[in-house]
Amino acid sequence: MQIARRVGLVLGGVFFARMCHAQLHADVGFEAGASKRVLSSRPSGVENAGFGPTFELHGHLALLPLIRIGAYALAELSPQAPYSARRLYAGGVRLKLLPPFLRPPWRMTVVTGFGCAFNYAPSSGGMPSAWGRYLEVPLLLGASYRVWNKWDITLETGARFGFAFGGDLYARGTGNDAIGIQASLGVQKEF
Repeated sequence: MQIARRVGLVLGGVFFARMCHAQLHADVGFEAGASKRVLSSRPSGVENAGFGPTFELHGHLALLPLIRIGAYALAELSPQAPYSARRLYAGGVRLKLLPPFLRPPWRMTVVTGFGCAFNYAPSSGGMPSAWGRYLEVPLLLGASYRVWNKWDITLETGARFGFAFGGDLYARGTGNDAIGIQASLGVQKEF
């Protein structure tokens, strides 16, 4: 009887593990695109930031069938005179909703989250280098198209809203990175 019970436990464990694996959904993606920062509290005579490239790496795990939670890391160049190109680095958590409005192979996504961003402006134009930091909330709308064996082409567009600015870069009065508008194209692998 002991042997039958042990065999039953082992077989049950294997079956349960396969069921759990079938329910585990995750994705990892990389995107590249363009962004523009809209600066608030910018004194007259100080230029707004220009367009620059943006790169993002993110990954998610499924909480429920249409809700995933994950993390992101972002790098961006944002030109603003007198600096040659400010360098923004951000990271945080992402909440990804997958509303069932599109039919496969298409999929729609709505992304929000919370993160921390750092902005470095190298010395140029007689200005010394400076660092700044702030918190951000992304709000993005996206779509993906399944091209092959759980590989998707993705498109995301939206904005990142900044607040709680600190550091010597923002103390100089060159403007706060209140809104970052972006559009990016990428690839994503689902597991």
